Amino acid sequence: MKIYTEKHMNKLEFHESLIRAIHFKRVGKFDNRIIFDINYVLKWIKSKKNEQYISFVKSLGKLEFHNVTDLDISIKWYENRINYRLDDFRIDEIKSKLKKLPTRKKYFIYEIIPHDLNGSIRFSADGFRLILKKEGVKHSN
Repeated sequence: MKIYTEKHMNKLEFHESLIRAIHFKRVGKFDNRIIFDINYVLKWIKSKKNEQYISFVKSLGKLEFHNVTDLDISIKWYENRINYRLDDFRIDEIKSKLKKLPTRKKYFIYEIIPHDLNGSIRFSADGFRLILKKEGVKHSN
């Protein structure tokens, strides 16, 4: 098992990570959490012939944001996506911006941009943990 946090954000690449489920959880009195069950792409593998990515290594993981506030979910599934499958909800990128306020030590504003869909998931949080459960498994496109 490997664990990453906001300290690793610049090294993490969430492109094409499949979101398998979204959970909302409360821990204690005030800690609201959003948990994404994902297939995290650890490595892209290029073809030797044409330099295109033809396979990848992925791992099951949980992406958990803690002390979440200001949640805004807006995703348009219907625009030109007649055949878009609900079980193919992938991340294009995750943006984060560090903020400091007198009332909180620090917090981040996150925006999760879906791949091939209009919209985003935006919220503020104290940070996140990405927990990868297993070693990667190779998959082909």
